[in-house]
Amino acid sequence: DRRDDLGGVPRTAHLHEGKLVGNGGVHASSFVGHPALKWPSDWIAAHSHHHHRFDDNQVGFGAEVEASRGCPYNCSFCAKIDFRDAYRRRNHDAVMAEIDRLIGQGVGYIYFIDEIFLPQKALLEALVDRNVKFGVQTRIDLWKPELLELLGAAGCVSIEAGLESLTVEGRAMLAKRCRLGTEELAALLVNARRHVPFVQANLIGVVEDDPALVDHWRKHLIDRGVWANEPVPLYPYPSSPSYREIWGEPDDLAWERAHEHYLASFRTFSDIQEKRPRALAELEATCCSH
Repeated sequence: DRRDDLGGVPRTAHLHEGKLVGNGGVHASSFVGHPALKWPSDWIAAHSHHHHRFDDNQVGFGAEVEASRGCPYNCSFCAKIDFRDAYRRRNHDAVMAEIDRLIGQGVGYIYFIDEIFLPQKALLEALVDRNVKFGVQTRIDLWKPELLELLGAAGCVSIEAGLESLTVEGRAMLAKRCRLGTEELAALLVNARRHVPFVQANLIGVVEDDPALVDHWRKHLIDRGVWANEPVPLYPYPSSPSYREIWGEPDDLAWERAHEHYLASFRTFSDIQEKRPRALAELEATCCSH
């Protein structure tokens, strides 16, 4: 019986005779020694989409690779408390073996799904010699100008940079632990745009930010080719410090509670959101009524 088999798998939960059964607590793998993944070629051939890519000349299939897991930062908005917390970097040879196999299967673009793509000089230098483009999510304050140049030379065509706030006060409220000022961050983003076709500065709306100052810096970045969205109102994800600060440990209604609070707290939303997001119960009714 398949359910009996699940009972022997540590750190899992499953339904048995209508009841939820757990076998051990939360588990996070060490990850660093994971071998290269091998995907069937027909799966690869079915994936033509290049995630978060907006430049021209898109060639080959799209794929995802994870070179690291977790994040060394503890920003207040990030849903990483329960899983993917501690940062660990995967074995370099395994990552490159996986990438080389994907290239051999016709992949022309890789999106690194790392929580945060920290500068890895050895990885970037290895990618310089590979015929593949890629995209990343990162923090711009962790990159020096020479590493941004190497990032572009390695084939990076898309950067999603978690700037979050354009003011010192806003970044402090979000616990970003950022030592650079807004002018320095803006200069790095503009520098990155010289080497990478698409650079995005992610912004979150916080009450500490002066709207006029935010508009000034958004225009400054956009005029120089860096896309900066209208600040997105802060969402209290159940696995984030923000949620626990308001309600404590999450329970079975955590998502409903967070979403209801979110809709009640804000009248306007970002240009990358619907003008009026729908209630969670309404969304669930459209897909879960059966």
